[in-house]
Amino acid sequence: MEIKKAGTDKEISDAQEVRRIVFIEEQGISADLDIDGQDKLSDHFVAYSENKPIATTRIRYINKDLAKIERTAVITEFRGKGVGKQLIEKSINYLEKKGVKEIVLHAQEHAKGFYKKLGFEQRGEEFEEAGIRHVKMFKYIKNFDGWNIKKKSLDKKNRVLYCYEREIWWCSLGVNIGYEEDGKNKNFERPVLILKTFPQNLLLTIPLTTANRVGRYYYNWENEAFVSTFILSQIKLISGKRLIRKIKILPKEHFNKIKEEILKFLQ
Repeated sequence: MEIKKAGTDKEISDAQEVRRIVFIEEQGISADLDIDGQDKLSDHFVAYSENKPIATTRIRYINKDLAKIERTAVITEFRGKGVGKQLIEKSINYLEKKGVKEIVLHAQEHAKGFYKKLGFEQRGEEFEEAGIRHVKMFKYIKNFDGWNIKKKSLDKKNRVLYCYEREIWWCSLGVNIGYEEDGKNKNFERPVLILKTFPQNLLLTIPLTTANRVGRYYYNWENEAFVSTFILSQIKLISGKRLIRKIKILPKEHFNKIKEEILKFLQ
């Protein structure tokens, strides 16, 4: 099998033929919905087996930071053989090199587990598109080089910001490995709870997310501004040099409950 970035009209036509077989013939989607006039404005990857097009995906650019992977299709006899996985991985690597920061896609409901394994997270509820149930999923592309530059500037910072237990701060959490929680935007920032302070301006922290997560390793807190989830399993020791600005103080009852929940899963 060979995966090519479509560079000719013939290769774009090959991508459309795969989509015709899968979407129009197999799934009954209208040709007008599939051929939407965006093909010549988008990038395409096409997989070939013995010079026959067997799978494709399309990349459409929403803005300079956000791209959408769509029109992903694999013909029947090549499903379950890793072709779709290779196509999406190829697309992600391509977008990373182009400097795109986030990828969105609309996954058919039955395929959301497939995309989750590739690092995409669902946002929002299911919706109907072309008569089929879908979910919107996103993947943040890790900018390790940009974080390395930012980290050097933070290390040189001499100003000390005084903080105390129970406070929630915006913090340059950075770009981390695997499923460790990342910061976002130019400061690579994310809110953290100050769990404990130590000498030498070291802080034991818990990262927060606005994503509604459930389970023994999460603690949800609804307040007047937003819903926050404390990611208890990702307790992190950081330097106070990472702190940016204070947000608020967590009420004592929630702070004590969080400590109790942490002790439970440490036992």
